[in-house]
Amino acid sequence: MSKTMINKNQIAQNIQSLQLFMKENILHGMYISSFDPWLNEYVPMENCHRYYITGFTGSVAEVFVPVSGRPRLYVDGRYHEQADIEVNKELVEVVKCESSTSLIEKLKQDLLVLLSPENVLGIEGDRCSLDLETSFSNLFQIRTFDNGELAKSTFHSKLTLSNKIESVPLEFSGEKVCDKLMRFCELNQGRFITQLDTIAWLSNCRGYQLPYQSVYIAKALATKDQLYVFIDDLNLVSSIAKDISGITFIECKNKKDLELNLRDIVQKKSLTELFFHASSISGSDYRCLKSACGNFLDLKHETRSNIMFHAIKNKTEIKVIRENFKRANDVIFKSIQEAKERFSNGEKITEKNLFDRVNENYKSAGALDLSFKTIVGFDANGSIVHYGDPKEDVIAQDGTIVLLDSGCYFKGGYATDTTRTFLLGQRPSDEQKIVYTLVLKGLIRAESAVFPKGSPGCMIDALARSTMLKFGFDYAHGTGHGVGINVHEGGFRVGKNSLVALSIDTIGSLEPGIYIPGKFGVRLENIVEVVQHPEYDQMLCFRPLTYIGYDPYLVDSKLLEREEIKYLENYEHICLELGTSFGLYN
Repeated sequence: MSKTMINKNQIAQNIQSLQLFMKENILHGMYISSFDPWLNEYVPMENCHRYYITGFTGSVAEVFVPVSGRPRLYVDGRYHEQADIEVNKELVEVVKCESSTSLIEKLKQDLLVLLSPENVLGIEGDRCSLDLETSFSNLFQIRTFDNGELAKSTFHSKLTLSNKIESVPLEFSGEKVCDKLMRFCELNQGRFITQLDTIAWLSNCRGYQLPYQSVYIAKALATKDQLYVFIDDLNLVSSIAKDISGITFIECKNKKDLELNLRDIVQKKSLTELFFHASSISGSDYRCLKSACGNFLDLKHETRSNIMFHAIKNKTEIKVIRENFKRANDVIFKSIQEAKERFSNGEKITEKNLFDRVNENYKSAGALDLSFKTIVGFDANGSIVHYGDPKEDVIAQDGTIVLLDSGCYFKGGYATDTTRTFLLGQRPSDEQKIVYTLVLKGLIRAESAVFPKGSPGCMIDALARSTMLKFGFDYAHGTGHGVGINVHEGGFRVGKNSLVALSIDTIGSLEPGIYIPGKFGVRLENIVEVVQHPEYDQMLCFRPLTYIGYDPYLVDSKLLEREEIKYLENYEHICLELGTSFGLYN
């Protein structure tokens, strides 16, 4: 479903239908998340209930709907401009949150004013984590709807799957399923898993069943010697995937099927403990788990996320991911070079035709899918952090600055992700050069950091922001996220408040930016590995996977310090050898 498929009248009707549902069920308010029943990040709009009542298409937001009056849409700094563009303020109130306060914390603060403790808050139990549901229940009376009632009665959302689940050969995964299970579970112990990237990793399978993801739709129960994968339709499993040692695919059409199969497996395997992660499992799935197994074993909330098992990459995965980034680097360099040459030859360059060309170049290089929707923003549109609407009538002029953020999946199902900002023409403004160079300084400082083992991500974030803050600039998003099977993966996080420890063999982004609404935006993003420092035993550092040269027209060398120039010269020398330099130091 595209943005144009829902209009003001449809949104108004959906709000009215939802508020009627609330009155019928004696609710004083309704919390609507951005998630699907797998608590997934990138949700197709046709399966995103938040979209139906706000028209907002960003990947992250929270919504509160009162029983009467306008719904409230909560967005962070990445989406302030986008929400202004997409949301009809007559129907929906936009609440813009600062980066220091999480969306959900701001929403809860407001609910303490809008609702009284005896009021009843409705929650979609299948689209809300158990952790969040519990925190709501500590503040208000809650009523959960676990069986997709809103999808059936109000929004009529439905997800149709067609892609088959295929196996990933050992040359890409580096480890057999049975060996992963041995590390994943102890004897007589099980883990219930709903994170789709964890299931994809553990099963050595991919499905590309959701937009911009290589995962497939499933839930799973892992034991020390067997992985049970619950899916809607066994016909969607390839014959090779069905034959993988250590995996049993089981068809479950509904929650009752899942409950019966869980109970049967727990009893047959004589499990005594079953672990789950409260921030990764929905309240609905927890109740299913409790009903199925609560009388037979101990259900235990595990504080450590399963994601750390696959956030730390093995040698084969790192090798494959490095090769993938080399191919992706070539695509991005080629796309930028083509755009510059076409513009210098007098051809018309629009956001849309550059968007199409980048995607075609990925496909020609062997990409199986994109890892997120390609972002191409000219000038003012580049200041919209996650700009997703490239236009045919936005035409480049001499001095247009372009923000290009893109990524893909090659064979093996690991995501790539890189951002470059570049100039069309040869006449940048002084402001463009200053802003670009400040962002570049932030990236160099973060990427060249040397830090003790166990350092939190906030240390690197401070380095990335340090120089631009002196010039009065900052950015309203984190500096880095993990990259793996999903383009956003846990286990690596660089942000102002991140206490996630940086671990060897994790992979993530470093992406500072400066955004000036109405003018332009600059973001530069490299993907890096966390590695052991070559000289100091107790120290770590980063090794870049992204090698694409910087725009020589936008770098103001007078703003660079000696160490920054040295680091940049070395980086550009490698790019020159790889054929991905634009000639900054040639």
